[in-house]
Amino acid sequence: MALRRLLGVAGYWYESMIVLIQDRETRTMKPYLKSRKYHSELPSFLSSMVCALIVLALGLSLPAPVRAAERVVDKPEIELRVDQPAPLALNPEGKRIEPNIILFLDDDTWEYIHMPGGSVIWVNSFSLAAASFPFELEVVKVVFPSTVSLFDPFRIAVYEDCDMDGNPGTGGILRYTENVMPQANDDVTWSEYYLSTSILFDQPCDIAIGVINDDESSFEVPLLDMTSPQGRSWIGQYATFPLAPPDPLFLPPDGTWENVNDILPPIPGNWLIRGGGNQVCLVECEATATPQQGVVPHEVHFSADVTALGCQAGSTYSWLFGDGDVSSDQNPTHTYAAIGTYTWTMTVTADGVSCIQTGTVYVLPPDPCTLTCTAFASPTSGNAPLTVGFTSNTTASYCTGSVSGVWAFGDGTTSDEENPTHTYLTSGHHTWSFTATVEDRTCTRSGAINVAEPCTVECTAMTDPETGDAPLTVNFSATGLSNCGSDVDFLWTLDDGANVAGAAFTHTFNDPGDYGWTLTATADGASCTQTGTVTANDPCVLTCSGTAVPNTGDAPLTVEFTSTVDAQGCPEPVTINWEFGDGNTSSGPNPSHTYGLPGDYAWTLTVTADGEICSFQGTIHVDAPPCVLDCTAAAAPTHGAPPLAVDFDATVTATDCGLVTGLWQFGDGFSAAGLQAAHTYNATGTFTWTFTATADGETCVRTGTVLVQDPGTTLEGDIYLDSGEDIHLLNGPGIVAGMAKAA
Repeated sequence: MALRRLLGVAGYWYESMIVLIQDRETRTMKPYLKSRKYHSELPSFLSSMVCALIVLALGLSLPAPVRAAERVVDKPEIELRVDQPAPLALNPEGKRIEPNIILFLDDDTWEYIHMPGGSVIWVNSFSLAAASFPFELEVVKVVFPSTVSLFDPFRIAVYEDCDMDGNPGTGGILRYTENVMPQANDDVTWSEYYLSTSILFDQPCDIAIGVINDDESSFEVPLLDMTSPQGRSWIGQYATFPLAPPDPLFLPPDGTWENVNDILPPIPGNWLIRGGGNQVCLVECEATATPQQGVVPHEVHFSADVTALGCQAGSTYSWLFGDGDVSSDQNPTHTYAAIGTYTWTMTVTADGVSCIQTGTVYVLPPDPCTLTCTAFASPTSGNAPLTVGFTSNTTASYCTGSVSGVWAFGDGTTSDEENPTHTYLTSGHHTWSFTATVEDRTCTRSGAINVAEPCTVECTAMTDPETGDAPLTVNFSATGLSNCGSDVDFLWTLDDGANVAGAAFTHTFNDPGDYGWTLTATADGASCTQTGTVTANDPCVLTCSGTAVPNTGDAPLTVEFTSTVDAQGCPEPVTINWEFGDGNTSSGPNPSHTYGLPGDYAWTLTVTADGEICSFQGTIHVDAPPCVLDCTAAAAPTHGAPPLAVDFDATVTATDCGLVTGLWQFGDGFSAAGLQAAHTYNATGTFTWTFTATADGETCVRTGTVLVQDPGTTLEGDIYLDSGEDIHLLNGPGIVAGMAKAA
């Protein structure tokens, strides 16, 4: 306070007084300590000298500003920004702190209000995107308002909270603090403070950067920008320097913190805080060697687990095994050939950043060779021939080479198999042995097999019945005699896949066929075998079908009938009977039959065999025969002079037709009905006549010509005279009566 008043002579002087301000809501008057500043009449150079003398007199040491040019940033700078408004949060502790920072507007003039006691903190909170981590914070930038003095002491505080709830004030920890002074106070220029030690954020976290002023005599107006993308700044008062950020950092309930924009229009460039730095490559690693200890030669599996965050290039590996060998694999395997203690080193590198892990492998001398073994035989007694299974198990520790084993069965035969089978053909007491060998070590085990004299078994087998239609049920029975000590066991094996134990049983063969069977009677290794066959015959299965071609047509209609018969398992004879539906029948397999009258006829094929009957039906449709017309027509005479009377006569043959009608068309526009007609041509010319007979929609047509000419007509063309003295015009229009003369 004394310093501020002393500095007043440098350019401004201050006066404090108590004023009454009317509360706009309660309409009551509240007292406030009000300060005004007045411009000094001293020249500016004198003000500067006074300031310098005061600083020297008080022994103040101002830190030199840190400029951006003094640091080299290899990567593009990353700025901490928040582009969306912060959510409204409540004070989690439910506390209500009366505000010590009061801003108000008086006749459009800024008023400077004294803030008694405590620290003032301006905080920007950020949530850096996960893709930008690991992030190294290197610089903090602050825009100070003009109300801040270049001699005011401030502190920069950086907080981190990795619970990612969007609020660094809940569980935040202090990562960095540094005392600074403003480099500029023109509401625009950034004061840049490069941290003495950069801060590494190796995981996505909420970050808060605060600028704290502990000077109780500060008169700076706490303006802040709530609209720009640099962040969201909150302002408040703390009694002491905080070890943790204020909670909450976002806008708290009324009465705790005040957002200047709720009172005044936003003024960009006042109390802005930014953080800048670079995304860095962070390499973390772990390495293991398994097994760590073993006898020579000792094979070890090495494994590297690497986490490379923010790195551009891939990871490279370098293993030094400690015996002169190396590997660039991530997970190599290495064999130590000599006894000793080896220190290995694993180095993983990405973007020039390395992580190193080391460890130790112990290679021990080998232990002496030891050999153990077991051997067993089963069964150990029985009648000759007796088949015995032998089993061995060997364990060789710290030995070189493989274990070899030999069996001696006690009857003069041997085997080098690991688990052989041997048959004793003669009776007696046989001592067997098993010997395992590796290096100069041997292991022997032995036992005995008691083989008695061979026994014999006799057996009989019966089936009843031996043949029949499927499904066929057969009774099987057997008897057995033995001189062996144990009872006789019976096993039946049937060709349909059945296996039945016992002397007697019943079995059904469902499908036709010949089924062989085998009876095996056994006792103490001796056996007796009987075989036979059971025949299950096919049952009579009768199927049939028939065809009739054609199955439709005009009467008389001849139809070819064909039968198809399948009589599986059926004995002869097979009888066939056709019923044609018109009262006629046939017993042939493929008969032919003619239907003389129109109509619909249902035919039936019946096949009989071994009491089985098969029937098949069909239908024949016979239409009435079509009407067939034939006709002739003539005119006489066919030429002459007008008027020329001509007689027309027609003959019609109609088969399977109804009423027949006739029509004459004479060619000169006249016509007449009937089979006969007479017509007179009065004009000359050649006339084409037509006769048409009609019955049941069928027609028969005949045509001819009549030539009518005047006598004495000159004909042009070649002519000749026929025997009837008619003149024929070869190249002319027709034939003329003998009245014509040549031209």
